[in-house]
Formats: sequence, C-alpha cells, structure tokens
Amino acid sequence: MGSRTSIPLNDEELSSLCEETKFSHSQLRDLYGRFLELSKDGEFIKRSDMIRLSDLKSNPLGSRIVDAFFKDSCSDDESMDFTQFVKAAAVFKPQRKHTSESALNSADSKLRFIFNIYDLDGDEIISQDEMLSLLKMMVGTSVDAEKLSQIADRAVLDGDDDKDGVIGFEDFKKAVSHIDASKLISIRVLD
Repeated sequence: MGSRTSIPLNDEELSSLCEETKFSHSQLRDLYGRFLELSKDGEFIKRSDMIRLSDLKSNPLGSRIVDAFFKDSCSDDESMDFTQFVKAAAVFKPQRKHTSESALNSADSKLRFIFNIYDLDGDEIISQDEMLSLLKMMVGTSVDAEKLSQIADRAVLDGDDDKDGVIGFEDFKKAVSHIDASKLISIRVLD
C-alpha cells in the first residue's frame, strides 16, 4: 500500500511528527500511502475523500465522525494536509500504559473526539435536540419519534451533572467515566 512511498517531509519534521503522534516511521509511511489513496491531488484530503473509508461509509454516524476528524485538525475545516491528517489520526492510536494526558491519543483526546461527534453545532454543549438528531441518525425510522424524544430527554437528564439542561464536556466525561475511552473509537486507517 505504499510502505516504500517517500513522505514529503524532511528528517527533522518527520522525527517531530513521530514524537508528537507516537507513530513509528513505518506507520507514517503507511499513513502516507493511505493519505495518497484518499487524496485527489496528493497534497490535501477533503471531507468527501474521508467518507470513502469503508468503516465510515457503512457507519450511520460516518459524516459526524468526519466532521469531528476535521474540527480541530485544520484551519479551513474543509481540507487537510498530510501532517494534519496524521495528527488527527493519532486519536485512534491505541494507548500505551503510560500515555500522557497531553498526548494526541490520550483518554481525554479520545473523549473530546467522541463529544465532538455529538456536538452537532460546535457550541461545546450537547442539547436535547442534538441528542435527538443523533439518535435519528443511528436508528432511522425503526423507533417512533415519541420514543426517540423520550430517550434523548433521558440521556440529557442523566448526563447533565451540573443540571444546566445540557451536557457540557465535563458532564460528558463524568457520564462515561466508567468506560475505557481507548476502546470506544477505532477506525482502521492503516488497513
């Protein structure tokens, strides 16, 4: 898939990227091969390129995952270069026992990524309307609208630790604190 592909970064940039993302040189070459497969011009990938990943095509939240992938990774929110792509992909890298809290693949980074999937309008909160919209994306028409609304209401009520009527990031972290964040997200970017 491109394990022999030359990455257009100098040795210092490559070493810095390895250090920041914890990907090996070999993994970066594989990611560059994947980047080239997704990119139409070899320099940037766009949202529409990302949705071609098989794991995302079949996921009812695929477009939300792509939105979250692009949210903090690039300045124009529409395209990213290889370095931005690698930094964004690092959130999916499994954690090691001693992963620092500032690492791109830390539990906090993984939870932030998941939170961004739920935060449809990017206002740093998850409202009942956003929860309802996501539930509709996930289940389609298999559950009636009234039941979905009840589920959304209950989810926000249960997740709203500070009782302000919405779920902020700190509320979200508390609500999922019993779950191993490293096992919540996985996209095979290297397959």
